Amino acid sequence: MNSKSSENAVMDAARWTGVRRRRWFFWGLVVVYMPAIATALHFTESMQVAGILFLSWAILLIIAVCLVATAKCPACANNFYMRNGSLSFSARCRHCGLVVRGEPGRE
Repeated sequence: MNSKSSENAVMDAARWTGVRRRRWFFWGLVVVYMPAIATALHFTESMQVAGILFLSWAILLIIAVCLVATAKCPACANNFYMRNGSLSFSARCRHCGLVVRGEPGRE
């Protein structure tokens, strides 16, 4: 019985790791954009370089949003952040209400 619960805990931790990794990738892209564009414009003074950087960032952002939207809830196995075609970046599952552990102010 004890080995079964530890097995479930390992699987649960792996599922949470996937959800968190996708969130970090998305928010990292959002935060990095402005400093990256400012640095590119400062050093190159080229709108072409800034445009290429923007297009690269936009493509990565689309990929990140798709990854976040399709992250599965460890409890109910439905999409964690998406329900009925609407996307929410809250720390609570849109289907079962499960809260992301380790978030400040949450259990």
